[in-house]
Amino acid sequence: MDIWREFYDSKEPHNTDLPAPWHEKLNDFQRMIVLRCIRPDKVVPAITKFVTIKLGQKFVQPPPFDLAKSYGDSNCCAPLIFILSPGADPTMALLKFAEDKGFGGKKFNSISLGQGQVSHKTK
Repeated sequence: MDIWREFYDSKEPHNTDLPAPWHEKLNDFQRMIVLRCIRPDKVVPAITKFVTIKLGQKFVQPPPFDLAKSYGDSNCCAPLIFILSPGADPTMALLKFAEDKGFGGKKFNSISLGQGQVSHKTK
């Protein structure tokens, strides 16, 4: 039982071999299932590692954002909508792109959902 406790307490169980004989008996996918039962918090890094090994790094890294290509795919019925993650701020790149396309100043309209909006509770 101490062997399983050691596996459970590991900081990186997704990079640690399962206790014998299970590491040799199970394939990579089956080992992820065991990991899911013991340490569900480490499933995402285990899947990332699995996909990287089986398919390659390009399948776990997001492609670089191409504003010009996205603009080319947009139209008045399919506008550009940015859903940002923490630390991402495309504002400056977007303002420069708008200026380059002749849509700077008052021609450019930006709506920031969630910013400055207050929720009022009614009774």
